[in-house]
Amino acid sequence: GWTPVIPENDRFRKDSDGDGLSEHWEHYNGRDPEDSQLYHDFACGGWQTEGWQSQNTTNLAGRQGYLKFEIQGNQAVLSREGYNLDSRKNSLPFEIRARSSQPVELTLVINDATVDRAMINAQNFSIFQIDTTSKIRTGTIEKIELKLEGNPSTQVEIDWIKVGDGHTV
Repeated sequence: GWTPVIPENDRFRKDSDGDGLSEHWEHYNGRDPEDSQLYHDFACGGWQTEGWQSQNTTNLAGRQGYLKFEIQGNQAVLSREGYNLDSRKNSLPFEIRARSSQPVELTLVINDATVDRAMINAQNFSIFQIDTTSKIRTGTIEKIELKLEGNPSTQVEIDWIKVGDGHTV
């Protein structure tokens, strides 16, 4: 079975590793509630977005194990707040496994500071990396934004998002 992340409920549950997912939810969905690393795989069934929200997209759907949406206008933003992650444990490359119907420039923003960019330009799922070493300020990661610039109606699908090598996918 699976259970969705409901940010309004999960913020009241214990999350000792600071990844924005409650220990209850992580146990229920087979994740490590103590790894302290950013990891979203959207494979919990249903329409799960694991707390990610969007602006300037069609309805953000976590369907069949990935996020799926279309860019409206020229820029869309996916965001996730509620982290309490130690930046030292999350300084390995930021990775996203995604595909898009047309090229899309991805800008990674952590705590309102731009980290770096990558191009998502594959019609088949591919892994795109952004080097975060020395680019993430020390301290706590509280908020992550993915700014996506591309042509209107570009379809984007995200299979997983992670930092670090603590998970096999």
